[in-house]
Amino acid sequence: MKTGKRSKAKETSSKLEREFDAYARSLDLPEAVRQYRFSERRRFKFDRCYLDEKVAIELDGGVYSGGGHVRGKGYESNREKDNLAIELGWVVLHYTSKQLRGNPVGVVEQIKRVFLMRARMGVLRRKQWQ
Repeated sequence: MKTGKRSKAKETSSKLEREFDAYARSLDLPEAVRQYRFSERRRFKFDRCYLDEKVAIELDGGVYSGGGHVRGKGYESNREKDNLAIELGWVVLHYTSKQLRGNPVGVVEQIKRVFLMRARMGVLRRKQWQ
């Protein structure tokens, strides 16, 4: 698969990802790209991303139940993924299920603030934030 392509495999979204999509829609965020592969170097994908803003959203479920995001190998792989994304100019925002469900407005408002910051830096193409 080439960088910048969505997976042709059947897309499966987690419950947390579907909840994020619903909150984002209801709070006027643009539609996010799902499961975006951002580099040829590794098969890493963002849960959701905004290409024009170059902002990635990672939804980290299983934090309190010992899920893969917080255990050895999974944690190491996620740090590698984050560092590669930053090297390539992405801002990566992480949210746990507790953060998203406990304060969806705050999550969406933070994402909008990051979009505005990226606009001030001249990083994005979407006119909405300029």
